[in-house]
Amino acid sequence: MRPINPQYAELVITAPEPHALALAYATRSRATLGVLVSLFVDAERNVAIAAPYLQTDVFESGMLGAAMTAALERKVIVELLTTKANLVNPRIRSLFAKFGPSLRLYYPEFPEFESSELGSHAKFCICDDTAAYVGSANLTRPGLGEHFELGVLVRGQAAFAMRSFWNFAVHYKLFSPYRY
Repeated sequence: MRPINPQYAELVITAPEPHALALAYATRSRATLGVLVSLFVDAERNVAIAAPYLQTDVFESGMLGAAMTAALERKVIVELLTTKANLVNPRIRSLFAKFGPSLRLYYPEFPEFESSELGSHAKFCICDDTAAYVGSANLTRPGLGEHFELGVLVRGQAAFAMRSFWNFAVHYKLFSPYRY
């Protein structure tokens, strides 16, 4: 295994089968789902993950669901940013009930703007302050395995900057906590 440079970026893709593996190999890129799973597996303190579109079964089954559940069971704080409409879903509520304070839910709220004017279309996943994915994939089956999506995995200063942005946005309530 080659040592990982503390400052780097890797191409991350989602592509439909039967082309996904060949495209990833040809471009020396990594798969979106694999990167997200590895960020949950590697997390020691917290993971912030965001997508305006999600399917709750992505968190309840499969590799990503297993990795998130294992992280929560290790007492890793998982912070999910999505729309208020997604957060009222009974399946999200049951995840919250199961994991309590380890799962923190947020929605975009920009006090200086009408909510209809500005929302969040961001898709990212930040592991501690050491690694982060940012890209086009939503947390849906098509976004993680059927559509063509593109992103990057970064480490080092870029990941630290993303965590700093997240902390700023939560502190100043650009991402407001959702309460049941």
